[in-house]
Amino acid sequence: MPTDPALLEDALARTAETHGPGLVGLVTDHGEPVFDGAIGLTDLADGRRPTADDWFRIGSVTKTYVSAVLVQLLREGAFARTDTVEQWLPGLVPGGDQLPVELLLRMRSGLPDYAWAILGTPPDLSRVTGYRRPEPLVEVALAQPDRHPPAESFRYCNTDYVLLGLIVEKATGTRVDALVWQRILDPLGLRDTSF
Repeated sequence: MPTDPALLEDALARTAETHGPGLVGLVTDHGEPVFDGAIGLTDLADGRRPTADDWFRIGSVTKTYVSAVLVQLLREGAFARTDTVEQWLPGLVPGGDQLPVELLLRMRSGLPDYAWAILGTPPDLSRVTGYRRPEPLVEVALAQPDRHPPAESFRYCNTDYVLLGLIVEKATGTRVDALVWQRILDPLGLRDTSF
């Protein structure tokens, strides 16, 4: 696979404009690195550039892991894709009887996203500190004025995946982070990944 390092450096720089302050990029071909680059800063105080050995927030990659666990549990019959939020989390979401698991998984619930209410516009990442319980995040989302009818359209929504995590926990009696470890991270040997 031919790789133009200048194009990859440019792509990394453009990504850093909205996803900084520092990024690391790695491109491999059949397991062999063909590009390894870094841009920006890992630590604003000491001016150090990021490296592949740094720890990064997992962020929205958690959605991939939650989805994988969810599909496994669907296949095992722990719940059905047609089960609703109201069935598993009674009273948490008004109109939850119109929100099946499948709509949450496809981000078509119409629910507002809690993230922007917390981060602000433009986003202030300093507001992302410590653990926040999922139920209060749902409450923050529901307090936003931009709820749409279910299934009307796709809208990227962290709230949908918080609800999926709560449903997974309710259906299994096990925390979603433990399930991700047991079913995904440990079997794949992802020792440096945490939820």
